[in-house]
Amino acid sequence: MFSNVFREGWNILQLNWLKIIGMVFFVYTIKLLLGTLPIQGTVIIRFDPLDILTSDSLGELVVQSFVNGVLFFILVQYITLTDRTMRGRFVKAITFPFRNFRLLYKGLIVLFLTYILLSLFGLVVLYSFFGLLIILSAGLDGYSILLAVIFALLYALFIWLLTGISQALYILHDDPSINTFRSIGRSFGLMRRSRWPLIGLFVLTGIGIIVGVLLLLVGVVITMVLFEVFRLAFYRELLRKKRQQEWQHKVEAAVNVNN
Repeated sequence: MFSNVFREGWNILQLNWLKIIGMVFFVYTIKLLLGTLPIQGTVIIRFDPLDILTSDSLGELVVQSFVNGVLFFILVQYITLTDRTMRGRFVKAITFPFRNFRLLYKGLIVLFLTYILLSLFGLVVLYSFFGLLIILSAGLDGYSILLAVIFALLYALFIWLLTGISQALYILHDDPSINTFRSIGRSFGLMRRSRWPLIGLFVLTGIGIIVGVLLLLVGVVITMVLFEVFRLAFYRELLRKKRQQEWQHKVEAAVNVNN
């Protein structure tokens, strides 16, 4: 699957490097100025999970979800139009979420749920780190094994949820009229048996950002460009696989009927 995703991503980038780099830089600059980048607090991590439910924290998440949702649809629309070499793509991309106004609140809902999950997942990571320190200091016993199993199950649960919801915004971009929670359901369906490639993409992006920091700002920008383009390519590959499976099922059903 990775080879198809990379091939699709490079096809999108062909002859469009500067245009897409410029748009990604534009979008991330807005996020930086408005303080909605993850490193600026989009994901709220507290030792007390109830802190996430305070009015200030929830209000911050709502604003950031709205802003990042709008910017997501603008960026994906621009990349899509650039791939199709349409004229006036910048204006069409900028106005896309506002012309399809339902995307404004649907994107907010999806990202709000995503950020809540990320905040809780960050909490689990912190607790598991301190749990590991306790296990190392106290030694391995029945309680330590039980604690490790619980954290492993929590990790699996949150990774399943986060990867499952990951394609909902792309589905909404393609079909703004679809119900928000139906888009989430379709996202989980698309991600069935495809979670590890997406996790691999996020890991490679993390490595790329670390290397990019060492290479100063240019490396980070290029890494984010590749990340955004390959995420879109990953979604397209999921759709291609789904259509292929549906066609295969239809052929098999027709063969069974004839027999």
